[in-house]
Amino acid sequence: MSLEITARSRASRLSVALLFLCSTAHAAEPASAELTLINLPPMQTARAVHQAVVLKDGRVLIAGGCATAGCESVQSTTELFDPATQSFRQAMPMITRRVSHAGVLLADGRVLIAGGWTGTHPTADVEIYDVAKNRFRLVEAMHEPRIGPTAVVLRTGKVLVAGGEASIGTSLVSMELFDPARGKFTKAGSMLMPRALHTATLLSDGRVLIVGGQRGRNALLSAAEIFDPATGVSRPTGSLNVPRHKHAAVLLPDGRVLIVGGANTQPLDSTEIYDPETRRVAPGPTMGAARYKIPDAVAVLPSGVVAVVGGAPTVERWTPGEPAFVSIPGTIADSPMAFTTASVLPDGQVLVVGGYDERIRPSAAAMLLTGRR
Repeated sequence: MSLEITARSRASRLSVALLFLCSTAHAAEPASAELTLINLPPMQTARAVHQAVVLKDGRVLIAGGCATAGCESVQSTTELFDPATQSFRQAMPMITRRVSHAGVLLADGRVLIAGGWTGTHPTADVEIYDVAKNRFRLVEAMHEPRIGPTAVVLRTGKVLVAGGEASIGTSLVSMELFDPARGKFTKAGSMLMPRALHTATLLSDGRVLIVGGQRGRNALLSAAEIFDPATGVSRPTGSLNVPRHKHAAVLLPDGRVLIVGGANTQPLDSTEIYDPETRRVAPGPTMGAARYKIPDAVAVLPSGVVAVVGGAPTVERWTPGEPAFVSIPGTIADSPMAFTTASVLPDGQVLVVGGYDERIRPSAAAMLLTGRR
């Protein structure tokens, strides 16, 4: 019986990998060996700790974030990147100024923006961007204000919003579900422990892996858990080898999850790989640079190649099966950029925008991770 289960598991993993590759076969992705960075005209506004969401038509909505040095000013501005013209144009502003918020694409093509810090207080405000009308409208607020929550679109189309901070240094244990059809939030129980600066990743089977973070100041977590939308229950799973927060986590084509960088007492150059079949975490390849403050700065290309663009001046890639990361020619800045975003476009290129430098000065810089044609 155990041999039969193992065979089925391997077949299932192979099917997931093939589905991933076939579904993205149309993308004109450059060969990973030829990946390089190309400078674009800058954004309309410098920003960091913002959100960048790829729309169904291939454009990218970039919303909110820090506006001035030290993140002393928070903005409501938004802009749209058009891959056809490789340029940015101003879009309608959000109703609420916010930084450290969540943003996801809904199944119907609208964009959900939730929570964050307004510059004076945490917010529970939630708004939806209507692409066709180029406008935002408020919907029902969350049950709790949240700074830096994670948001994952489930197979049902509902959005799981988890954790974050109720106030600076106070992590939340609660979760909520947003129903786009009703425009309302319902309570979704609790995680096993309070978490902020964690990651949440939708697995191939529809469950959500929640990893690391902090339960309070200087209280970093190595624990991981899986939330099952079918039961509404979160259960413990394999623990990280190193406690980490301000890291990234991405789903690989074979159904495993790569957990990248972050910080412990120092920024980390290590990665770990979670296997949902064995429920174990194993060490992954080591990066060439230590990187943290990168929750949205790691992208999986259509081929499965992983590109890491934030937390250091350099960019590097890893191909599953290879022993190590490889540096990509060029730099994104003269110093490490924190809270940069990396968005995979329909043609397989990656849009890299914003972030702040070591002096917490937001950047309007924009680049494409692409390849020679």
